[in-house]
Amino acid sequence: MRAYAASRRLRAGLEARWLAWASADAAAMLELAEALRLGGNQIADVMTWLEDISSRDGTSPAQLLSTAEIRGVLSASLGRGDKLKRVKAVLRKRRYPRLTALEKALDEEVQALGLGSNVEIRFPPGLEGDEVTVEVRARSAEALREALGRLSAAVTTEGRFERMFQLLDEAS
Repeated sequence: MRAYAASRRLRAGLEARWLAWASADAAAMLELAEALRLGGNQIADVMTWLEDISSRDGTSPAQLLSTAEIRGVLSASLGRGDKLKRVKAVLRKRRYPRLTALEKALDEEVQALGLGSNVEIRFPPGLEGDEVTVEVRARSAEALREALGRLSAAVTTEGRFERMFQLLDEAS
């Protein structure tokens, strides 16, 4: 771990924090750091998430990093960046189960609208806020009319927009 910390020029405080972990936890974190070539900020973030989840769930960082979901990501034929995104997504899901469930429900509501690829509905980052952004892209007046027609029908008849706003209220 010290060699990795030196090679990545980790801050002394971060290295000391890592060294304070139980040996199995530190070794599991080292394996992840080496596999994904993590830098100092990434290591600090992952360690914080692992500590939070472990504290709340009564588990250890090593146990979290040995789950089938994390192992599957690390063994997948993906690039480093994609693996890192997926590992973070797995940890985020564990760290914020309610938030990720709400995000999934919102995504399902949007998909069920069937608005097409030229209409995008976005929610505030971290679901912190109560405003929905709707973006319509069109290359012609006819395409714009069609997209707005689908959107208008969805707003007035589906009831899904009401459900989306209810879910956003639950997030606040």
